[in-house]
Amino acid sequence: MKLYDYPTAPNPRRVRFSIADITAFVTLDFARSRLKLTLPDEATTLRAWFTTIAMRSGAQA
Repeated sequence: MKLYDYPTAPNPRRVRFSIADITAFVTLDFARSRLKLTLPDEATTLRAWFTTIAMRSGAQA
């Protein structure tokens, strides 16, 4: 298992998130939007995880 392998769920409302998930999401979002960094191509699971959280209404504030 690579560092960025993370299980995803098809329905973001059914996923329970920890403070670690919230911190990771905010950090990745900041890196993407402000620092213009991108995720590596092989980080497909991390991209799916990020997309899952980004779909939640609370993440769109």
